[in-house]
Amino acid sequence: MSKGQSVSLEKADGTSLRNVHMGLGWDAAKGMFGRSRSIDLDASCMVFDINRNLIDQVWFRQLKSRDGSVRHTGDNRTGKTPQGMR
Repeated sequence: MSKGQSVSLEKADGTSLRNVHMGLGWDAAKGMFGRSRSIDLDASCMVFDINRNLIDQVWFRQLKSRDGSVRHTGDNRTGKTPQGMR
């Protein structure tokens, strides 16, 4: 995805969506003399009800929603896929 791009989570056959997995990957930016600079990319999830009221948040300091439906795998500073998430 690129900035401003969206993805529909509706299934073409009209059935309910059961699972969504999101992964973020990156390559370190090259600094002076070709050295890689460290990057810390954070991801979060905001959970809204049908009326668009914020009901929960999941992020690196709260790794699971109160009802357990959303889980965050934690901080990753390398950009490599965690084991079990491939």
